[in-house]
Amino acid sequence: MKYSLIILPILICAKSFGQAEITAVTNVEKVSIAGNTHSRIRIYAGCIGLCDLAASNDSLHFRFWTDKQAVDIWTNDFIHYEGLLVNYTWSSDHSESESMCILHNFFYSSVKPIDPVKAKEVYQLFSDSLVFEIPEGNLTGTDGYGIRIENSSPTNYSERSYFCPSYNKEIRDYRMIDYLDKKLDSMFNMEEDWKDFIEGLPDGCYHMEGLRYYCNMSIFKRTIMLLKSAF
Repeated sequence: MKYSLIILPILICAKSFGQAEITAVTNVEKVSIAGNTHSRIRIYAGCIGLCDLAASNDSLHFRFWTDKQAVDIWTNDFIHYEGLLVNYTWSSDHSESESMCILHNFFYSSVKPIDPVKAKEVYQLFSDSLVFEIPEGNLTGTDGYGIRIENSSPTNYSERSYFCPSYNKEIRDYRMIDYLDKKLDSMFNMEEDWKDFIEGLPDGCYHMEGLRYYCNMSIFKRTIMLLKSAF
């Protein structure tokens, strides 16, 4: 089956991100990517301005994607490490809340550098956990939350998805993915960082994670929007 994709410029792996700034990609066409999670994260990376890991020549470069954030780590000598903390979301009409695989209206992101010492800690954490040896999962869950990991070297590239790791913690591999998710959250205070990011966006409702949306507006404005969507 073929899927329509956003045509994006190829981005080389040159990193020049400074302080976090919110970037909006406007006029984003509705893109149907249902059932194609690999295309999904490639679209996100392009909209955010991250390089294409499939074309990376870094000695090691990996991205840990959640449904609203990403941690991006790379090295070229296994001595010095760099990284980025990414927030991303897109606005959605409440009436289309069931259409989870549609980029609609505006795509927003913020990117800020990770301290090199912290970046090396993340590398060590992932290396010790043997996470890159964990096969892709095919389990189901209830909340729609997923983790995706890209891993790249000059000779290899892989993309793996893990659906609802917290729901499937009885399985050792999924327990490890869930542990890494929570560990990164605590290392970078990611939940608070995302809240700061989302509160800086225009009033509206935004994709959060899984089947959830977040509305950064007053109860009055939210009620008006709900009433409009009912007619």
